[in-house]
Amino acid sequence: MADASPPRATPSDAGSDSARSSASAEPRPVSATDNADVNRPAKRARPDDEADGESETRAPPSPRRKPAPPTPLPPTLFGEAVVPDIHREVLDFVYGILQANAHVLESRPHAAVEVEAKLGRLVDKRTGRRLDLPVSCETVVRLPAGVVRFESDMSMPQHRHFNGVLNQLVERRVLAYTHTREIDRFHAVGTRQGDRVRVTTDALAGTPLATIRKTRLDSIDVFVPRAPLDYRVSVSLEEPVDASTALGHADTRERHKDRISYRHRLVQVDLTQVQSLPVGTPWGSPAAVAASKTGDGVSHELEVEFVDAASSILAEKRALDAGKPSKFQENVVHLVNNVRMLADKARRM
Repeated sequence: MADASPPRATPSDAGSDSARSSASAEPRPVSATDNADVNRPAKRARPDDEADGESETRAPPSPRRKPAPPTPLPPTLFGEAVVPDIHREVLDFVYGILQANAHVLESRPHAAVEVEAKLGRLVDKRTGRRLDLPVSCETVVRLPAGVVRFESDMSMPQHRHFNGVLNQLVERRVLAYTHTREIDRFHAVGTRQGDRVRVTTDALAGTPLATIRKTRLDSIDVFVPRAPLDYRVSVSLEEPVDASTALGHADTRERHKDRISYRHRLVQVDLTQVQSLPVGTPWGSPAAVAASKTGDGVSHELEVEFVDAASSILAEKRALDAGKPSKFQENVVHLVNNVRMLADKARRM
């Protein structure tokens, strides 16, 4: 019986097409003509199976889903922002002073509340030099008055530096400014220490501008070791006094103030050169010019205060006390951050 198994390829057959086909490791694709059922109709071609360029219909690409934005990181595990200690200290101070003097405000309805922050230096009275504490960040200082004093003064180069920094903001239309020249004379009044009446006149025209009784309620001092200047935040009352009111004994010296006021939305920065001169010294007189050149009796001051503390502080405190939405904290922090930023600017001289 003949062997039905296919013949093996022999070396003589290796060059033939059939031998090469049988020896291939990969099977050859089967065509329709190789199919045993040659009469079966060919499978209908789908558009995707058509030759490149023959079909003008293409399925639209699948829209790519944009990745979801990352969830914002909460300020803390509890979802609440931390109030920095320096903000909390000043907030508690301002609120506490207003609360403790509520009866004074009621008894003096025409008095305006003034909340201001001044740059200066905390001076150790024992050494006569700037206070030196073993701390590396802003610190509220509560030392006896006999140990430390606050000097609201700076050097002429620092004054010039701040003048340039603030003028740049005027050029960028961030601030508006006014330039005034005034003379202050002071009269003692009442029994409370620090109570004085200030009579202010226009230095050039000689016309009276205001007669104000100023009462300092309290202040808080902040030592800034990373900057050359510290600052003091104080709360005072300023009450208009009728010009016809008899005033007490006048000081023997007066203050000549050359001031540029830079006004922002909520606060105002006053940069002032002050000369302490004998009462009656004319503005710009040879004596005043000579004192200015030598620096005798000359100081340079920078303070930040609310443009309208009645609405920015008092009204917002009343809303806070009533449990209503209030910007008391936001406004006080705004004042503090501005004086902190100015102190930092002095470090960058």
